[in-house]
Amino acid sequence: TTIAKTSMEVKAIKQNLHNLRKNSIVLSNKAVQHLEKRDYQIAVHLLQKALSICQLCMKHTGNVGVRNIAPAPTFKWSSKIIALRSKEGERSIFSRGIIIASTRTPNEVIMGVVAYNAALTHHLWASLHNNSGLSLERAKLLYSVSGQVLKQQQAKKRSLQLCKVLHLAILNNLGQVSFDLVDYQTSQKCFDLLRRDLTCICRMNNRSNFCLNDLVAMLFNTVLDVPITAPCA
Repeated sequence: TTIAKTSMEVKAIKQNLHNLRKNSIVLSNKAVQHLEKRDYQIAVHLLQKALSICQLCMKHTGNVGVRNIAPAPTFKWSSKIIALRSKEGERSIFSRGIIIASTRTPNEVIMGVVAYNAALTHHLWASLHNNSGLSLERAKLLYSVSGQVLKQQQAKKRSLQLCKVLHLAILNNLGQVSFDLVDYQTSQKCFDLLRRDLTCICRMNNRSNFCLNDLVAMLFNTVLDVPITAPCA
């Protein structure tokens, strides 16, 4: 019958979306592995594919009635610190990518993580090429996209632990990339928010899945002065 045929078609579409979601996770996790090796071009290529898949999944999920609810996603930071401060007294980039360990992770959360990983890749690439303007602009945009997506999830009480943890990394790096782009107003706002959140973490004696050295580096970033106006040409 027509109803049975339609039901089978919807089931097939749901399975295809599940496979696409799984592929986006695989691509993102592979990109983080290349990121750790500083193979930035390969990482960018993989993450661009993952972002396209995420956008496709988010676009079509609602159209076929897919339930986008899952248990709290399991994740972990990449094991290596990919980049360090180049000079004494400079702010440091939080340089750990995120590996998603569950294929049941909601589409929006995957999108937020992939956008963060892509932003970090462009950010680190820029740091090795004298802060290439185009890469910094892409990093700033993708950090913002990741932050907005995860903020929406946090408001819906979804994936709270991941959202809170990733929020700190985004504030730190968005503050740094904005500073490098001479957007001092955004930079100061990010570091003020970061200092507030880090203070709360210290009071609660909760490291939120961060290494102590990571938290110390972030806190150091917040105490450095940010200029009020751009330097003269």
